[in-house]
Amino acid sequence: MNERINELRSLATVEKHWDADNGLWVQRHVNINLFAELIAKECAKICLIKAYDQADIDNITSGHKESAYMDAYNTINKTFGVE
Repeated sequence: MNERINELRSLATVEKHWDADNGLWVQRHVNINLFAELIAKECAKICLIKAYDQADIDNITSGHKESAYMDAYNTINKTFGVE
């Protein structure tokens, strides 16, 4: 798996805790909702950065928008190891 995915998974990992209802210790697990939220935030951050990097927000042209979208698309795929 991609290094950034592993970092986000670690951030979404919940450590051992006591489950009083069942009287058991629950071991480490990934909070899937938090994991998905972190991935979505990372994607949004990449899109925002790429849009500002490639176009003056007040003077954006169609070509610049298209280039920014493609760059964000490619960067997101690269960030998460998608080919």
